[in-house]
Amino acid sequence: MTTPWAAVIGVGNEFCHDDGIGPALATEVQHRNLPGVRVVTTDGEPTGLLDAWADVTLAVVVDAVLCQ
Repeated sequence: MTTPWAAVIGVGNEFCHDDGIGPALATEVQHRNLPGVRVVTTDGEPTGLLDAWADVTLAVVVDAVLCQ
C-alpha cells in the first residue's frame, strides 16, 4: 500500500442539493484509484477534517453552498 501524500476531502451530504458536490467529487476521485491519494467524505466536523488531512503534503477540500 502506498503512503498517502495527498488527501481529497469531500464535505457535505450526498442527499442534499448543493451540499452533495463534495461527496460526489470524492466518489469520482476514489474510482480512479490514484496512488498516494487518500479520499475522504465528511460532514465538515472539524475533528474529522483534521484527521482527514493529517500527515499529507497536499489537502484538497471540496465544499459548496447555494446562496439565495
